[in-house]
Amino acid sequence: MDAIEKLMFQRRSIRKYKNEPLPEDLIQDMLRCATHAPSPSNRQPVRFVRVKSPHYRSKLQDALTMGHARLLERRKAAGASARLKNRINAYLRYSEVMFQSPVLFAVGTCTQTIGFATHLAKAGLIQKDQRTGKDLDMTVGLALKAVMLKAQALGAGSCILTAPLVFIRDVENVLDLEDISINCFLTLGWADHDPPRPPRLSLEQIVRVI
Repeated sequence: MDAIEKLMFQRRSIRKYKNEPLPEDLIQDMLRCATHAPSPSNRQPVRFVRVKSPHYRSKLQDALTMGHARLLERRKAAGASARLKNRINAYLRYSEVMFQSPVLFAVGTCTQTIGFATHLAKAGLIQKDQRTGKDLDMTVGLALKAVMLKAQALGAGSCILTAPLVFIRDVENVLDLEDISINCFLTLGWADHDPPRPPRLSLEQIVRVI
């Protein structure tokens, strides 16, 4: 097993962190790796917004709490099962991890990014720009992977969180972001648990030859 395989096989999603700060130089090293992630036409649209101030963390937590209550009310009105209520509560707990993490980022892309498909759509050569959103999602994933592998190499833990965006309406407004569209949150810190390796599909299950 080479070094890259070892990092990828050992990485886990960390949901419990030690109450110890990550050195700023290590955080910068992780982010620097993201700047080398590939992007379509080298547009480099990914942005990391560090949510550090108590003001914005409090705004996020309030929005999360209100979103949770709103979903429970809708579930009740729809007559949905108690199992769904338990699921909503479970994902709230997963989301709340971000408020205990030493480092929290909201990760997204520039809203002004224009890709190849956008130019074609504007010129009337295709009916709709169906590619740019997928391209941006892929680019965010590549940048996140770079950060997380570097974190693993430095002995730190990380976790991507998308569940909060189900609860929080207009997260960009909550964070006063006018030029960035948020895809997810990323937590970083020193791991305070060692979760077991989750089951993985085999190559035969994920690869198809046609």
